[in-house]
Amino acid sequence: MRKNDDLVAAQGSEGKGEAVDELERFSLGFVNHINYYVRDVNVVLPLYDALFGALGLTRAPVRSAAATYARWSSDGVRIDWFNVYEDASSQVSNARVAFRARSPAHVDEVRAHIRDHAINIEGPEAIVAYDPSYYGVSFEDALGNKFEVCYCTLRR
Repeated sequence: MRKNDDLVAAQGSEGKGEAVDELERFSLGFVNHINYYVRDVNVVLPLYDALFGALGLTRAPVRSAAATYARWSSDGVRIDWFNVYEDASSQVSNARVAFRARSPAHVDEVRAHIRDHAINIEGPEAIVAYDPSYYGVSFEDALGNKFEVCYCTLRR
């Protein structure tokens, strides 16, 4: 893997054909972090542990969050992180958070990891109306928050 300065430089290259390493290709890229609020954190953590573990993130201590899932570069720089906060007034929305899988097989692997903790699972399935390469699974946590894990090689 490249050093942090190279990762930052590559992310700013706007896809000009430069070879990229796996961590960069499958990081959130332009997103620094996500703060996600739920009514009852204990109800959703079994799914989130399974989901983020299958996506290569690990639980990390963060002072203010109920749970944080993170991934680091080889030199210890946190690349992606997803913070979960509990807020009794939090409402479920129609928004769907979609995460990128490395391959169609990775989508299947994630589906196997979440099957005992997610509800309303749809797929995995190919949806060519989205893109000929699209393959994904959508599901909800126990509170009804919507997620998706997909593989797609959209081209300009």
